[in-house]
Amino acid sequence: MDVAEWQEQLENVFGEGDIVGPHLAEVLNREAEFGAHVVEKYRGHFALMAAFQSHFVDTLRTAERRVASDGWPPDCSDYGAVLLTYLTVFRSFRACESLLLCGYPLDGFALLRDVKDRSLYLWGIARGKTNWSELNSMDRKVRKAAEMRVYNLLLGPDSGFSTGELAVIRVWEELFHQEVHGSKLTLVTEMKLLMDGGQMSVGPLPNERQIVMYMNRAAEAGWMLTKLLPYLQPSAGAFGAEWTTRQRVLDESFRFMEQGLEGMGKTIATVFISLIDRSYTFGEQFHYVEAGGEPTGGV
Repeated sequence: MDVAEWQEQLENVFGEGDIVGPHLAEVLNREAEFGAHVVEKYRGHFALMAAFQSHFVDTLRTAERRVASDGWPPDCSDYGAVLLTYLTVFRSFRACESLLLCGYPLDGFALLRDVKDRSLYLWGIARGKTNWSELNSMDRKVRKAAEMRVYNLLLGPDSGFSTGELAVIRVWEELFHQEVHGSKLTLVTEMKLLMDGGQMSVGPLPNERQIVMYMNRAAEAGWMLTKLLPYLQPSAGAFGAEWTTRQRVLDESFRFMEQGLEGMGKTIATVFISLIDRSYTFGEQFHYVEAGGEPTGGV
């Protein structure tokens, strides 16, 4: 069988008219309806996410222009690798948002765990607690040691959080774990739908709890990344006053959203705000410094 015969067989067996895979139409229609529902009902989330992603793109492009005009920051051999790490994080975050719009918020939620973890590791680089080479080492022991060191400083026994706060963080982490390993949150939702007398739908149906669960965690990941964006500046204030103003407004907007959750009695919001204030709040001088140099900015 050559390629043409292989393709023709698929079209003949699975085709109806000009359409290959006609039963997929049901799913595609559900995905489109899901996206329209989310955009209409959760306008605040999409305004914040659009602002964040736009600012992230602008930051990457501004860094790129600075390198093109001024060259790489002197004595900063890891700057290019760090810049590309930010780029890959942006793409992953964008993938999460795209999954939400297609009707798969908990699949986006699962991917957010990796985005969240990389936000922790980027903090470790910015604070001089590790470096890019350690976090990307082919030696698993070196890599895992660096990851664990950063994790313990932020969310573990060296973080300064109380026993009660650490317990809240463990619940937060376990939610990610449940969906990453076996899509258990999705499975439970579908089982409940059938137990309540609903009908099975192959295409995604809006479930407000799933959507809100994703959006809350996306806002937290977005806030962590926003706080880290100034690190791409080769020198303090290098990206200019307008960029700094957008950075401040975005920071305030994420805080406003998280405070809204705190006002609803969500303990994770209180703990998360504390994490931002104690670890992700940097001074006005915050900018890129090669690992091994003095950490930039102040708490």
